[in-house]
Amino acid sequence: MEAGNPHLKPESTHSVELGYRLRGEHLSFFPSVYYRYKSDGFTRLTKAVNDSVFLRTMANLARDQSAGFEPVLTATLGRVVQANLNGNVFYEQIDASNIGYSGKRSVVSWSETSNVNITPWKATMFQVSSNYRSARLTPQGDSRPSFGLNLGARQNLYRDQISLVLAVTDLLKTQRQDTQLDVSGIRQRVLTKRDSQILYAGLTYHYGRLEKGKDKDKEKPIQYEDPQ
Repeated sequence: MEAGNPHLKPESTHSVELGYRLRGEHLSFFPSVYYRYKSDGFTRLTKAVNDSVFLRTMANLARDQSAGFEPVLTATLGRVVQANLNGNVFYEQIDASNIGYSGKRSVVSWSETSNVNITPWKATMFQVSSNYRSARLTPQGDSRPSFGLNLGARQNLYRDQISLVLAVTDLLKTQRQDTQLDVSGIRQRVLTKRDSQILYAGLTYHYGRLEKGKDKDKEKPIQYEDPQ
C-alpha cells in the first residue's frame, strides 16, 4: 500500500557547473562538468508493516552528492537530418543515516537520451528517439538498468494547416522499473512494466493563418506516452 508523508522537508540543492561550447557549421558540442550537493532530497521508502504488507511512502535523505561529465552533441546534415545526443556519466554518493541506514553508499552511473529527425520532404518528418539509464542507488537497494526506443512520424497537409502524427512508444518492450529492495531482512524484487507497446495516432488542425517564422506548433517534437 502507499501513503504520503506530511512531515517531508523541502529539498535543497547547491551546484556548480563549468562548460565550454564548440560550434561548427554542421556540428555543435557542449561538454560540461558539474558537482551537486543535495540535502533533504526526496526518495521513495518502503516499510514492512508485517510479513505480507509493505508501505510505500516518501522520505528525506540526509545527503546526496554527485559529480559528473555531461556532453551534449548536436549535428545537422542540411535540412534532411538533425541529431541530438545528451549523455551523463557521474559518481553519486548517498547518506540515508537519518532514516535508519548506516554508512554511505556510492556508485558510478550513466544515462543517455538521443533523437534523430529525418525530413526527406519539407512536410514529412520521421523521428527515432532512445533513452537509457544504468543501475542507480536507492537507500534500500538499487534500481536496475532500463532502455526505451520510440518511433514517430508527422505529415503536414494543406499548407501545414493539418498535421497527422503516428508514434510508437517503447518499440522493443524494454522500458521498465526494476528495483531490488532489502527491507527489514526481507529481500524483494519489484518489476513494473506495460504488457504491450503504446501506439498513438493524432490529427491537429492549426487555426488561423500561419505566419512565416511563427508556425512553431508544427515544429514541436513528437510526444511519446510514458510507458510506466
